[in-house]
Amino acid sequence: MKKYKHALLRVISYYLVLCTLVLVSCSPSDTIYSPLTRSEILMFSDSIKEAIQAYDGAFFLHHQDNRRLGERIQTMTTIDSEELEKVNELLKYYSMADGVLVGDPREGSDWNYVEINRIRELDGQLLVQIRVHDIEFTFDYYEFLVERRKYKRSESLVISDYYSYNSGQWASEGIGEMAKFLYHASKDGTLHAEYGRAKDQVTADYRRGNFSLGERGFRDLPEDEKKDRILNRVRLQLALQEEDSVYQQILQEYKNFFPGDMSVFGLCIEHDYKRKDYSSILQYIRDYEVVLGGGDAYTYWMQGDIMVYLNQLDSAAYYLDRSTEMEPLFDPPLISRFYLYLDQKDYAGAFKTFSRLESLGYKLDNLDLEEYTDFLNSVEFGSMVEGSDPMPFGK
Repeated sequence: MKKYKHALLRVISYYLVLCTLVLVSCSPSDTIYSPLTRSEILMFSDSIKEAIQAYDGAFFLHHQDNRRLGERIQTMTTIDSEELEKVNELLKYYSMADGVLVGDPREGSDWNYVEINRIRELDGQLLVQIRVHDIEFTFDYYEFLVERRKYKRSESLVISDYYSYNSGQWASEGIGEMAKFLYHASKDGTLHAEYGRAKDQVTADYRRGNFSLGERGFRDLPEDEKKDRILNRVRLQLALQEEDSVYQQILQEYKNFFPGDMSVFGLCIEHDYKRKDYSSILQYIRDYEVVLGGGDAYTYWMQGDIMVYLNQLDSAAYYLDRSTEMEPLFDPPLISRFYLYLDQKDYAGAFKTFSRLESLGYKLDNLDLEEYTDFLNSVEFGSMVEGSDPMPFGK
């Protein structure tokens, strides 16, 4: 009897294993995400560029994957299981387009110049790096993480996350920080409200221009509260008005809190420009290039302009020409090159450069020439005037 009992157990075990295998094979497979090849990313990068140019929010909505973004939040932030509930709440209302398509096309404040900078590898992932400008040439760089999503037999491409250089963080990091704030505000409202009020008070003191009072409050904040990104930007901005040693100390603290964050690039340039410290500006630009993974038309244009201030005119011409070679439709380096030719009294070169500007819609009235009296009286200028319609300057 024992022998039959063991045989029966073996048969039952066999069928249990078989049924488990059948159930597994019949159940829906998990969604799988995998990287794209460089050529695939290149093709998709054109679609991202076109969507930004067309202000196409539907494109980003269609390629947004909140499940994958939620996984990225867990990877990019130190968020626990209870805080994840707030993440899920935020993702219900999150729109990737709101973070990328800034401004209003009707007011000319949207990104109206878009360029694919490069496809680069960072931490083993290929990213699409895109540069954008508005009408006043406020700029930002975005890096998009694009992956292939496969579920059963269907495949699609999704934007899993994106990084903004102006915000200094990934979208996943921003959502994770907000989820933590909301969770702790609801969990321990009294303590969190106390810290929140203290931080708000410090920010208010800085914004009112009371730097010393703001600093006293800042030093008393808990260490975690001190690492608030917005608070530190306000603090650094106000430090511009203090002694340079104070500014440099606070700038270093910012860099220690947020390593690799270039969102304060504009503040640093503003500080050094007022001090006419052009060598420092040049170093900031080159540091920015390192973070970007290399120079581009915008950074070369900035370097060309700074070289003019440093009176290194040959180097200025090199960087401006290199910028134009990279992006022929990017007009700022052409304008800078036009004035550089005027400074060097190379009017033939200025005329040739103006012809390129003219093809981009510029007229002589768009350029400030009042200080260049020698040029205004030159033969080359006379030729430019004869070919200009209408006559410039009302002459």
